[in-house]
Amino acid sequence: MAKDDKEKEIELDASVKKGGKGKLIVIITLAVLLLGGGTVGALFYTGVLGGGHSEKGADKKDKVAALAPAIYYELKPEFIVNFEGNQQANYLQVEIQLMTRNPAVVKTLEHEDPLIRNNILILLSGQQYVELRTAAGKEKLRAEVLKAIQKIVKTETGKSSVDAVYFTSFIMQ
Repeated sequence: MAKDDKEKEIELDASVKKGGKGKLIVIITLAVLLLGGGTVGALFYTGVLGGGHSEKGADKKDKVAALAPAIYYELKPEFIVNFEGNQQANYLQVEIQLMTRNPAVVKTLEHEDPLIRNNILILLSGQQYVELRTAAGKEKLRAEVLKAIQKIVKTETGKSSVDAVYFTSFIMQ
């Protein structure tokens, strides 16, 4: 009988140990699953795994266009305009390049070149030397040129796909 009691005691010890290990394995598995699920959820939410929150109104075409390489279009020849009235400088010579990420816009720019040049010449000829000699004045002019070109492109294509205007040469004499 003593032998039977010892065997039962050993069996009970083994079953208690197995139950404890089983619970521990279940707890560890649940913790790993929760941690892994939380990590995957966070990566999905931030967009690393393809989900993510995008800005309202932005669609996939805009995202692709933002990732497309920049295309530069040079307005040739350079612009030369006279300043009105008595100013320290008599004329302004500017070389301008436009930047877009949409290859179709280049065709629009080529087609609308006379209208674009006309509007830029009118805009340039109305400038004051005193304003243009500062960086802020040049930046203001650059923004006005960009706005004028975007208006023309938007009228033709429905989108203002010109992203930037760059003065590659700016001479006042």
